[in-house]
Amino acid sequence: MTEPSNARRELMRRLLAGDSTGEQPIRRRPAGTQPLPLSFGQQRLWILDQLDADAAAYNASVVFQVAGDLDADLLDRAVRTVVARHEILRTVFRRQDGQPVQVVRPDMPVPIRHDDLRAVAEPGRSEAARKLAADEAAVPFDLERGPLLRLRLIRLDAADWRLCLTMHHIICDGWSLDVLVDELSAAFSALAAGDAPRLPELPVQYADYAIWQREQLRGPGLDRLLAHWRGRLAGAPTVLQLPTDRPRPAVQSFRGATVPLVLPPDVVRQIQAVCKQRQVTPFMLLLAGFKALLARYSGSADVVVGTPVGHRRHTALEPLVGFFVNTLVLRTAVAGGSSFADLLDGVRATALDAFEHQDLPFERLVEELSPERDLSVNPLIQVLFVLQNAPAGARRLGAASLTATDPDTTTAKFDLTLSLESLGDEIVGRIEYSTDLFDRSSAQRIADSYVTLVAAAVAEPDRPVDRLPLLTADQEHRLLRGHNDTVAEFPADTCLAQLVEAQVARTPELTAVSCGAGSLTYRQLNARANQLARLLLRHGAGPDRLVGIFLDKSLHAAVAILATLKAGAGYVPLDPTYPAERVGHMLTDSAATVVVTRSALLPALAEITTEVRTLDMDTLDDALDALPDGDLPPAARPDDLAYVIYTSGSTGRPKGVMMQHRALVNLLAWYGRVLRPRARILQFSSLSFDASFADLFFTWYSGGQVVMIGDRDDLSPAGVLRALAEEGIERAVLPAAMFHPLAEEYARRRPALPRLRELVSNAEQLELTPMVREMFAALPGCVLHNHYGPSETHVATGHTMLPGEAWPSHVPIGRPISNSTLYIVDRHLRPVPQGVVGEVYLGGTAVGRGYLHRPDLTAQRYLPDPYATQPGGRWYRTGDLARYLPDGVVEFLGRADQQAKIRGFRVELGEVEAALVEAPGVRQAVTAVHEFAPGDRRLVAYLTGVSEDGPSVGEVRRSVRQILPEYMVPSSYVVLPEFPLTPSGKVDRQSLPAPERSRPDLGSVPVAPRTATERLLAGFWAEVLDLDAPQIGVHDGFFDLGGHSLLATRLISMINDAYGTELGLKRVFQHPTPAGFAALLADQLGEDVADLVSATVLEVASMSAEGVERGLTAATGGEVEGEKLP
Repeated sequence: MTEPSNARRELMRRLLAGDSTGEQPIRRRPAGTQPLPLSFGQQRLWILDQLDADAAAYNASVVFQVAGDLDADLLDRAVRTVVARHEILRTVFRRQDGQPVQVVRPDMPVPIRHDDLRAVAEPGRSEAARKLAADEAAVPFDLERGPLLRLRLIRLDAADWRLCLTMHHIICDGWSLDVLVDELSAAFSALAAGDAPRLPELPVQYADYAIWQREQLRGPGLDRLLAHWRGRLAGAPTVLQLPTDRPRPAVQSFRGATVPLVLPPDVVRQIQAVCKQRQVTPFMLLLAGFKALLARYSGSADVVVGTPVGHRRHTALEPLVGFFVNTLVLRTAVAGGSSFADLLDGVRATALDAFEHQDLPFERLVEELSPERDLSVNPLIQVLFVLQNAPAGARRLGAASLTATDPDTTTAKFDLTLSLESLGDEIVGRIEYSTDLFDRSSAQRIADSYVTLVAAAVAEPDRPVDRLPLLTADQEHRLLRGHNDTVAEFPADTCLAQLVEAQVARTPELTAVSCGAGSLTYRQLNARANQLARLLLRHGAGPDRLVGIFLDKSLHAAVAILATLKAGAGYVPLDPTYPAERVGHMLTDSAATVVVTRSALLPALAEITTEVRTLDMDTLDDALDALPDGDLPPAARPDDLAYVIYTSGSTGRPKGVMMQHRALVNLLAWYGRVLRPRARILQFSSLSFDASFADLFFTWYSGGQVVMIGDRDDLSPAGVLRALAEEGIERAVLPAAMFHPLAEEYARRRPALPRLRELVSNAEQLELTPMVREMFAALPGCVLHNHYGPSETHVATGHTMLPGEAWPSHVPIGRPISNSTLYIVDRHLRPVPQGVVGEVYLGGTAVGRGYLHRPDLTAQRYLPDPYATQPGGRWYRTGDLARYLPDGVVEFLGRADQQAKIRGFRVELGEVEAALVEAPGVRQAVTAVHEFAPGDRRLVAYLTGVSEDGPSVGEVRRSVRQILPEYMVPSSYVVLPEFPLTPSGKVDRQSLPAPERSRPDLGSVPVAPRTATERLLAGFWAEVLDLDAPQIGVHDGFFDLGGHSLLATRLISMINDAYGTELGLKRVFQHPTPAGFAALLADQLGEDVADLVSATVLEVASMSAEGVERGLTAATGGEVEGEKLP
């Protein structure tokens, strides 16, 4: 850390001593000064009130428990005394010439509301008082009418009262509440003694301060402050994105609640010791702990937090009631590998720097930086840290004592606010949280994590930040053991062939597999597979050797796969439709002992290679008939290979995933506990996709029938529906990408599917579109299973959704299968708290052997499991992101490389896709980030289902805007007839076309207004922004052009004056372009009326003053009357 300057040393000395005051004179304003401006802080609160006048987020409330005799009449007189003394308590806020102003009234009655609960029996009486106090705190104020101070006196007993004091923050802060109560107490005591209250004369009033503040913040001093803060916040993240229980709504509601926390005495003593050792204040240390926590929860190393400062740096301001608080923006780099002591040094430097430059109001900083405007988030900061002064002792109202308590909070100004204060030998606090985003249980976990982290940090300050614990011992045990308590019996010493043979013995004459007109019973399938197995053994097949299956889906393929396993070998499916080069690589890499194929495919195979032995199933009948058809002795052991299936590799060369019998036998046993036995299953997947294994072998394990759709059959949604109906299918396993097209086709045809009982999704994240929900609603007996697992583990988790349950759009992937584990961990492989995003590692019996002939890659992905309960346990690193939901099920969030950052916002693409498929007419949606030019990264939506006769892209965009914050709304849309798919049924993102270059909001020729309304609105945009009208295009955003919240109030005032409307300020945020606002006016007034009014205003604006007068006189017959449009 660099050596601090003398000025900083002095500032640090003051901070450690609890003193940061400075002196400059503030003068009383001359009598009659008008208009009275708002301070910068008041201006922000006024704008927030304009956005939502019905919100109570900025009410400041305290409830006093009053014990003793209380004279309510004397209290009323004391209130009048204090209100007369402070102008701010008689102030209301009006709009004058489009600007907010303060209006001080000569008198402002503040009546006290009385409630008597003595007739209410206990224990209900105390609860009734608590509810009345909470209700009182939640009632919004009318800034134009006032009063902005309310008192409510609730009587519970003869000497037991509750005094509720509520003010709007625009006229007070925490210090003001203390001033107000002290003065009420002094006035009450004087009145009780029969004396007139004698309070010292106030040197100035709040309006004097507002004028002084405006005068001070100009010229070179202001320029230096602005330059400093611009530099400090350059490139800062726009939003601190914490893991939430719900997506961020498009508009904040400011609803909230609180949870408590306590730092116990032993931790407080360690805090004091570290503060002394490191020469920091408790504020700095507690803030450093909070920043470390936020970095760990958000995954961001750049953490921006706000903190309020009293900002009464002049003694003249100390006795005033008013809003003096300024919010400082504290930005710190939280390097995970650095120690907590290093972070503490960084926070110390950040805090000193911020306090040294605290004179720039937060509101002025927001205007200067013009961050992305979004009604869903607060600008610059979404998290606040507050360290309160020690609470005041008991006060008195005459003979009665007052003890302050906090009312139940129902509002939240920020996503999270951590408030702490010293109480005895503890530090107590609470986290205020937005209930739009967080459940109470999640907020409490954050509070618990803070206590755990701080305790560890002060015990070991040199410990790296990213290794500080976040979990209590109970929480960690629940994540590592409770969620992974999956032990279940299964035939661990048995191989797959023996499981099938056991079922053959039970149901020999039932049909095992059919394809087209052909079928095989269990007995026929087993006998032919036994014969082919003997032939394979003659050709060198055996344990841990591989047999290629170069066949399309057919009875031949079913026999060949089972025969390979009976011979003790593993099978390698080779899709005849794959490019020759890919098949050639798979044959070479696998070193297949023999390839089973058929006559029609021999020429294609010969073009690929002539160096492999082949068995042509079409010509083997005589040879097979000559061989015994009885079961062979078991040739494989549970840890031998069952198959090698090739998946795409990052190098472009496919890699072979090796799966052993034990893992697959465990999977079948788990299937037996969650799926219906003896079902007719539609075998849809390619044999080269691992889902085909379960289609075949669970069906044969449980006595069902495999109904194959041949590779030449109709695999379209219509073809699948036809097969489901005609074949009486009871279960189908389909890729997630098939569900919406299938539901769309179902809605058109409505086929009878009386036997369908289970649909299983696999391959990728399943999104439940409205149409998919409608399909399941029409199939009341049908259950949905969502299965997850990479090829390296096959199915690793499952989640079942039953008819009648609430079905979310984003279907969880559930819990780990039997004898398997799932961990969600950070980069140090430590479990992350519930709700926090981490990487998925899969362990237990489900884990495969590795990659064939790729020991390097195997060593990178298949690792020793540090949490295994058995020696030698391994886990597989998936590269997938997920989090635990409150009920312990897992929510899949996509690949780590599918997270995107747009204009400083981190965007989960899956969340955007879920909103897109909710839009009318959208069948499927995929999102991606495209860089149109260096630094110009935009979110692109790819859609299917949007057609000329259906909803337009504009309607889709409008629908999404109702769900998502503006920063998550795609800026470009590409409509496709169908998505390209990989052979395994996943969307092939690499094959999605690049979007066409669309016009950015700025930087190219503006689109000229096309209607009178757009022309007038573009003129308003230009006037307010001080730009030439031709510079304004109808698609240019107000805030993109340099507008800010205060200018937006001028703009909405001009629009309302012109059109006679009473539209709220938030409309500018919702419709920031002239074209968008013109559409709003057309909706509100009718397009013809809006254009008529616009044309009239434009015409009047072009007239001279005399012309206007003549026109109005002629139009009204000599009298002009104004009337509000509806």
